[in-house]
Amino acid sequence: MQEFQGCASYDLQTPTSYCEALSELLEEHWPLREQMNALKESAMKIKRQKSHSAGEIDGLYQLMRRFKVEIDLHSSKEEDVLFEMMVKHIGRQGGPIAVMEEEHSRAKQHIGYFFEKYGMDKGHPVEKAIELAQHVLVVYQTLTEHFMKEEQILFPMAEKLLSKEEKETLKDQFLQIKISMI
Repeated sequence: MQEFQGCASYDLQTPTSYCEALSELLEEHWPLREQMNALKESAMKIKRQKSHSAGEIDGLYQLMRRFKVEIDLHSSKEEDVLFEMMVKHIGRQGGPIAVMEEEHSRAKQHIGYFFEKYGMDKGHPVEKAIELAQHVLVVYQTLTEHFMKEEQILFPMAEKLLSKEEKETLKDQFLQIKISMI
């Protein structure tokens, strides 16, 4: 697990409460984790089996499609708004934002690989199913660690560093993202 550098100087105790926008991000983690757990269970089942039905692979695909919609909305709020706001306070290079962006990139890359591989008719069905499952498991591992870092480091840091005005701007911009994705 990649650690954040340069965070020791911040008092990262978990706040007793968060602003509305950060609370929204935190609350989104629970249903995303539930979806990730379902994806992991399905992927692990596929990896354990010697043969695979089209229904199992299609079921994994449907789970991933639903997950992608939700994770895209969540990550857009973070990447387009929160991370950019935090960069003004802590910079981007070598710190929490660089780590967060790299993890987002890794997860998106493997989600993309999943859909690319799913759409291909080439290859042995068992090998294809196992490769699809492997991409799901990379996404699961990456985002499980990522959420933990956000909850323990990034969100407490944001609550402490962002001004009241910035928190209101964060909330307003999150609403705009939701409206634009409908």
